[in-house]
Parts: sequence; structure tokens; C-alpha cells
Amino acid sequence: MTHYHHLYIQSHFSLMWGTASLEQLARRLKEDQQTAFPLTDRNGLYGLVQHIQICQSSGLRPIIGCELFRETVFPPSQRSFKRTLEGTPPPDQTLCLVKSRPGYRNLCRMLTDLSFQPRRALWELLRDRLEGLILITQTPSILAFHRDGAEVYIDLALGRMARAVELHEQWNLPMVATVHAALPQTQDMQRHLILRAIDTNSKLSQRHLFQHAAAEDVLCSRAHAQARFAAFPEAVRRTGSILDSCEYVPATGKLIFPSNTHGKNAQILRKKAYDGALRRLGSVQGETRERLEFELTLIRKKNFESPFLIAEDVVHHFPITCGRGSAAASLVAYCLGITHVNPLTHHLFFERFLNEGRKDPPDIDIDFPWDQRNQVRDYLWKKYGRNRMAMVANTNHLQFDGALREVAKVFGFGSHEVTHFTRTRHRLQRGLYQPRFTPTWQKVVKWARMLEGSPRCLGVHCGGVVITPQDISFYAPLLDMPIGYPTLPWNKDDVEAYGFIKLDFLGNRSLAVIRDTLQSVSRSKHKKQKELPAYDQLNPIDDPNTQRLIAAGRTVGCFYIESPATRQLLQKVGHGDYETLVAISSIIRPAANAVTEKWVKRHRRFKKGLPPDWDPVHPLFEEVLRETHGLMVYQEDVTRTAMALAGFDAFEGNLLRKIMSKKAPEKLTALREKFIRGCKQNRLTQNQIDTVWSMIESFSGYSFCKPHSASYALVSFKSAYLKLNYPEHFLAAVLANYGGYYSTYTYLSYARRLGIPVRLPDINWSQKSFSASKRCILIGFNQIKGLKESSIQMILKARSSGFFKDLNGFLARVPLPRKELRKLILIGCFDEIEPGRTRSSLMLHALCHDPEDKEQILKPFAPSAENIPELPAFTEKQRDDIEQVFLSFPVSRTPLQQYKPITRRIPHILSESLKDHIGQTVTVFGTLLSAKTVRTKTKDAMSFLTFEDESELFECVAFPTVYRQFATIMEYDQSYLLRGQVEEQLGAVSLHLNYMKKLDPQMLLTYTQSTML
Repeated sequence: MTHYHHLYIQSHFSLMWGTASLEQLARRLKEDQQTAFPLTDRNGLYGLVQHIQICQSSGLRPIIGCELFRETVFPPSQRSFKRTLEGTPPPDQTLCLVKSRPGYRNLCRMLTDLSFQPRRALWELLRDRLEGLILITQTPSILAFHRDGAEVYIDLALGRMARAVELHEQWNLPMVATVHAALPQTQDMQRHLILRAIDTNSKLSQRHLFQHAAAEDVLCSRAHAQARFAAFPEAVRRTGSILDSCEYVPATGKLIFPSNTHGKNAQILRKKAYDGALRRLGSVQGETRERLEFELTLIRKKNFESPFLIAEDVVHHFPITCGRGSAAASLVAYCLGITHVNPLTHHLFFERFLNEGRKDPPDIDIDFPWDQRNQVRDYLWKKYGRNRMAMVANTNHLQFDGALREVAKVFGFGSHEVTHFTRTRHRLQRGLYQPRFTPTWQKVVKWARMLEGSPRCLGVHCGGVVITPQDISFYAPLLDMPIGYPTLPWNKDDVEAYGFIKLDFLGNRSLAVIRDTLQSVSRSKHKKQKELPAYDQLNPIDDPNTQRLIAAGRTVGCFYIESPATRQLLQKVGHGDYETLVAISSIIRPAANAVTEKWVKRHRRFKKGLPPDWDPVHPLFEEVLRETHGLMVYQEDVTRTAMALAGFDAFEGNLLRKIMSKKAPEKLTALREKFIRGCKQNRLTQNQIDTVWSMIESFSGYSFCKPHSASYALVSFKSAYLKLNYPEHFLAAVLANYGGYYSTYTYLSYARRLGIPVRLPDINWSQKSFSASKRCILIGFNQIKGLKESSIQMILKARSSGFFKDLNGFLARVPLPRKELRKLILIGCFDEIEPGRTRSSLMLHALCHDPEDKEQILKPFAPSAENIPELPAFTEKQRDDIEQVFLSFPVSRTPLQQYKPITRRIPHILSESLKDHIGQTVTVFGTLLSAKTVRTKTKDAMSFLTFEDESELFECVAFPTVYRQFATIMEYDQSYLLRGQVEEQLGAVSLHLNYMKKLDPQMLLTYTQSTML
């Protein structure tokens, strides 16, 4: 009996068209006793790698192909509600199946051209690229390729058979039976239509205006298809013969990287490593030589020299870096300058990075200053050529909030209704109240939930780069993305699974902060000042003053350790040495809360020199986790525990860590059984085994590996050292690089509390962005709303030939538009060079100035400085309003200073004295800077809030009852009266709120003490 075989199956990687996951399709095919899984997604091979993996695990044979599709596009004049798709020309649509390796290469190149040259016709793309491909189509221009020897068939598609028979009579070419299976089952049609409406920005009621699947385009059973094609037995038979001829599947997992000719790279790497060891360590003896030889031998054996040499070349040209991740455990990487933490000194576990059993390439992640990342890419592009270097894609999925908005629009709701509903939903999420939704909105929410997680489009990975020995399209198709670099169509995991070695070159704002601080200090230093070392020589981890600053949690602005939670954890620990900070950098993750308090108590006890007060699980276990006090703090703790207790090798231990972190229980059973057997051989009791395994399970990969934490901690130390010693330069650099955890206002207010004046933009001293000058922070011109980049450059260029002496001198040299000149005057740019005049008078002076008045018609009416009447100065309130309008933050007065008439009449304390009122109920005033809302175990919402007053930042907690009562009035940068009980935990002080009232300008007019309290 002749059996039908599916040839035309599409998944959700046919973006915004298909609805089924690859796993769902594989299950359906297995249930139908199919032996092959052809994946033919639309205009791309986006699911190729996962397709091959799923076929291998499911026992199906992967068939590689895709559907080339050009959609029918209506001109605007024809796009109406009465217009339908009936009678319009059919789209260009061709199924391409890969028979051989040349066919795969041709398909990759053709899809690349399709992305880079989207206006070319399909027949042009296919021409001269026919070898190794099978074409199944109803498009005449493609059918004509049979004259060139191409293997072409007429597509006898279910629901389109009349057209196929007509073409068969015309061309006398064989037909092949196909079902264009875009949907896994009939019930998915509504989901498909919603996706299509979203993709085309249409309403669901307008389905006649967009292309969508037909009712027959469902993955039907083999029996059903054979019954539908009963009149065409030869067309059914050909499905089997075509599948048999499609033999080629790309070999995944084989490393693809620039070649290592005759071991030459090994010699180069060895020399560079030894030279670097002499430069950074002073000698290559004993443990250093032994470790270098071990690593170099393993790298040579794995043929991994090229990633190291490429990374070394890049950091040589761009030296301000933070090599991080598990690569920081490599002494070779340290000697090459890729990383900056000595792995021998700090006992970093190398086998987490590379071991005998590892087959996939090592990860080398390097951070550069955020504004240099494109320069790094350009360097690689020029060196290796655009045909051999590509970025890595991200698959962007529909998130619930986005899906909710899109589905609502599809159902016909207007933008205002959608915005109102989403705000209502956010208030519901925050636990404020339970609204009643209409049935239509309930349907919208249901479909948004169903679409959540569906692939929407492809983006570009923030730093992933791939380099190949030959043209990348030899291995995979490329996409033309707005970023300007060719991009592989797969995410990072798929790229690595295919065999590419991915290098991560990422942007880091804090590295730019450190760079700019060093440069600013260098420009402003006096002869007597000590010369600051270069970035790679700056290593302040033993500086006692920096350690004290970190221990006190005074780390606002410092990389990775400035958030409220981290600052409080630092205060609880009470120690700021480097090893302590390495552990904190790993453990300050949301999922680590269960172990954090235990670690803090044990670490404080250890620092006091006291013996452990906990019962050891087992001597072997305690030895492995000696430095983390018997707790799992780093990712490799799982690996090292499995090696010590169960006899795992490094590869097996690392595999256990990966599976635990990815929460894949189906892969865990065999490893768990081996772990138990190995522990019993080491004479652990069943109770001890269960205890250790429970710790491993609860760990679940929530932390960093120690090498990564050590690298981050070094950058944190550099930040803290510069902040301590050069605070105005450091905070100006933080602001110039667009801040960190907090808002611009927060950093400026923090600077003022440190005694650093903050000055409004000054026409003679301000730079483009924030800068430090004369022991103060100057606000840059780019903070003034509406001041164009071209105007800023015009001012700086004119000033390079000399300072402006007065407003007239500025007007003569800089032809600014009147609107922008007005902004400069109002914000105070001319206050210093016009000290005796008010801004109101300067506005009048500039009133008749018009740079476009080339015939000087207005000149006779322009007043001189002498005869301009002196107008009154702006009030404090007017200055506050001007700063808020043009800068978006207050400068002259803090928000709380504006409420002095109220705050001075109500008894309260300053936040710096909260520590003196532990257990007491107090009143304070504060401005809200940040908030983090979380859910309790009972799913109630609560919030951790950071406020500031004149003295300090302080932390507050709003538990569920209080949060529900006051959440609606919580707004950033607003000021409040706060009342609550002061609590202390391990040295960290916080205010547990029971009352809060928002301060409002109207209160200044109607204030009475009773209204506040």
C-alpha cells in the first residue's frame, strides 16, 4: 500500500503564522507513525538546530527545507472592507527541500539574499542555485526551471488541487500531494487568525484583508490525507520517494572556528601566555608553571587556541575590559590580559571553564565600556571581513503585557481603552482591588495568556559574535538586521549547539565610568598629586579605607553593589574585604534568600575567629565548602561536592550543575542514582546523602560562579576606590554615562550630601555631559531639554577659541535659534558672566536677537545692556519650575526643602539617627527614590522602598496591609511624611511603615498639623 508522507510542516518559527511548537509537532508525527519530520518554515531556517535535536531525541529523521513566500500586497486604493482575497493573483510560494550538501549551501545563500535584497523575485533568487534542491510549487516562473535540469514538481496542495491539475495539463510536470500544515489541529485556527491580525496590524473582523491559512492547512493524519488524495495515487507515492532522496542533515556540534594550521596557533599562544606571566606575575616557577602547562596542554588537545588568541587581540586594542564568567578561572586568560583576577591567588576552579570531558567550546565573556562596543565590532568586521563575522540573534517572544495590548487592538479596542485596562490590571497585580472585567475583556486576557511565549520576531543578542574560517553562508543563512551587521538566525544556545564558537563582547557602563573618572582626574590633577595608575594596574583590593567604605554600605554609584538590597547586605556582614565581596556578589540574587542569612551569621562568626556553631554534614563535604562555611554559594560548589563525595569527574560534576540550573528533572534521574552510589562508596549514610542532595536541589544555580563574582568584585572595588578618593569626578562620570540603579536626581542629591556642590549649566564651563570642575559637578548641555546636538557642538566649537565675556559676546559668536537661546538663559547658563543682571532682564536683552535676521532689520530696536530696565528676579518657586521643565529634576532646592514651612513645624527625626531609635515608632520625612514590589508566600503584595532626606538614604518596608492602604500614592521623586517602627537586623536598620502621607504644593496654602497627622 502506498503511504502518504507529510512534506510541508510549519511551526511557530514561521513567525506570526505557525502556531505549533516543534515538540508538539514531533509528538503528532510519532502518534501517526510517521518516520520523518520535514520542517519547512516560512522564509527561514529559524528552528533548524532545535528541529535536529528534537528529531534525534524522538527517533524521527529530520528533513531540511523551507517555504519561500511572497505575500500578495494590496495597494492603498484597494485596501477596503469590501475587498477580499478572492480573485487576486496567488502569492509566489515554493517549497524547497534539501537533498544534499550543495543544496543546503544554495538554500542558505538564497535565504541570505532574500533578507538582504527583499525586492528580488523568487525566481531570481533561485536561478543558478538549483543544485541539490527539490522545488514544489504552483508558481509558473519556478516551474520553468525544469528546463534547466532542476527537480521541480507541481504542488498538489489540499484545497488548491484544481489549480495544480490545470498546471499539470499545461506543463506536463509530475504532481506531489501536500498538505500545507500550518496548524497542528483545527482548533488552532482562531489562534492563527489572531497572530495574523497582530502581524498585519488589523482587526480580527478584517480577516479578508490579510493572508491567512486555509481551513485545510492542518496537520492531518496519514489516513485522512490518503483519503483526500485517493484520486492521485502517483502524487501520494512521490511523497515517499522525495523523503527518501532528502538525505542531507547538517552535522551539528562540530566546532567551526578559524583554522589552526599545523599547530601554529599553539606555539603563538604558548609564547604569549609565558610572556604575559612574566609581565603580570614576575616569574614562571613552581605552581604557576605547572598550572600554565596543564591549561596549555588541555587547550592544545581540544584545539581551542583560536578563541583565546582572538580575545587577546581584541583586548590588546581595547584594554579597558572585564573578562568575566568561568573564563576568569583560567591562568592563560589572565596572562593574556583577557581577565584581571589571578586565579591561583584566589583559588578559582578551572574545571568549571574547561575539562577533559567538555566537548563544547569554552565561553569567553568580555565586558567593554558601553560606548566602545560598536568599535569592537567594527574592528572584528574589518579584520575578518563581513562574510566571516556575524552577530547572534535573539528570538523575541510575546510577553503577557505586550500580548494583552496586541490582542485588545485585534478585538477592536482603541488605544485609550487598552491603556486604561492595562493600568487597571497593574493595580490588580499590586493587590489594590479586584475589578470586574467584561466578557470581552476576559476573552482578551485568555488569548493573551495563550499567546504568551509565542515567537514574535528576531532581535540581536547584545554581544554575541561568531567568526568562521570561510563565508558564513556556507554554514547558515544570514539576516540583514537594523544594527548593520550580518546576523545568524538562531539564539545563543542554538548557535553553540550547531558548532559555532560564540564570543561575548558586551557593554558595561561602569567600565566607562572608571575610564572617564581616570581621564577626568588626570586632566585636573595638580603637580603635587599622586599619579593614578592605568586601568589594568588599578588594584585597590587591599586598600583599608575602600574596605571600610564597602563594609558600611556607602556604595551608591559603585558597580553591582549599589542597590538597596546589596547595601543592606554589606551592612549586615560588616566586612568589606575582597573575598567577602566576592561571596556577596554571588549570593545577592533573589533565589538565594534562603541561604543568605545563614551565610551572613556564619561569616561574621568566622571573622571574629570563633569556631563553627553548626553541625557538619560530613567531613568531605565540610572540606569542600570550607571557604563558604558549609553552604553552597558558588555554582561550582555543586560540581566540587559531586566530585568529592560521589567520585564524579569534572565533566560529570559540571553536567550535574547545568542540569540542576536548567531544572530538567527528566535528565536528572541517572545522575542522581550515580551520585547516591558514589556517596555510599565513600561511606555516607542515607540521611547524609539526602541532606546533601537536598542542598544541591535547593541551590538550583541561583548564584554566579566564583570566577565571575571575583571579576565583578574587582570592578566594584575600583569603583569604590575612585568614589572614595575622587568623589566629584566619579559621580560626574556616573551621571555622564546615564547613571546606574538610581535616577539622575538621586545621584545629584547624594553628591550634595557628600558636600559636593552641583551647578546649573554654565556657558563657559559646562561640557556636553556632566563633568567635574572646581570641586563641583557641572550639569552638561545635553541635559537641557530641546537643545539640539548641533547647537551644543556650535557652542563648544566657538568656546574653544576663548571664553564668552558676556551675553553680547555670545550672541556675536554663536548664531543660536531664539528658542534655544531662551532655554539657555532661563536655566541660568549666563548667570556667571552677567552677575549683575536677572534672567528676566537677559530674556529682554535677547528678545530682539534673531540669527536669521540677515538684513539686521531688528538691530535698531535691540536694546543695549545699559538701557535695559532691571526686571525682578525669579522667585524660588519659579526657579524650581524652570529646572523641572528644562532638566526634569530640581537643582537649586531639594523637594523636601520646598516643604520647609511644613516639615519644621512637625516633630520628626532625620534618617541618620534612625539607628538610635531601634524598636521605637518615629516620624520622618523623605523623598521616594526606588521601590521593589514582591509577593509573599501567600501571594500578597508588599514593597521595599528607598527614601532620602537631608541627611541620608534610608530603607522602608511596606508590608501587605500597609501596602494595600498606601500603594496608590507611591510615586518616584515625590516627598512624604512617614511613620513607622525602626527595626534592626544584623546591623542593617529599616523603617517598617504603618502610615504615609504624600506632600502636595497645595498643603503649603492649607496646612494645619491636624491635616498631616
